[in-house]
Amino acid sequence: MNRFTLAYLVVIFALPSMGFGEDSGKVIAERVQQLRADTVWKAVREIPLQFDAYHPQGMAIVNGEIFVSSVEVIDRSQRKGRAHVFKVGPEGGLIAETILATDANYHPGGMDFDGEWLWVAA
Repeated sequence: MNRFTLAYLVVIFALPSMGFGEDSGKVIAERVQQLRADTVWKAVREIPLQFDAYHPQGMAIVNGEIFVSSVEVIDRSQRKGRAHVFKVGPEGGLIAETILATDANYHPGGMDFDGEWLWVAA
């Protein structure tokens, strides 16, 4: 059975003018600390994914490239599945895919980039 999951990456910012210069980490940290439960979020762009992304878990943008971690559940009762990381093009196409784990350890979580490495919670 073929299935196609239509998913979207939605880029959201609570505050305008996110910086990406030398002080961007400091600027982002200061703005995150200003978030409150009633902060209004505004979607600034949606990117329809053009492939089956299963159940996305996390996203990181590294030097303008988009990475998405995702879980593919094959049989939950048998603990069978796959943990994926997708590299996504600017229009939502699949550029590359890596399978991180299978079977009992198939559920990835969020992800982040530390300036050198892309980290995926497992």
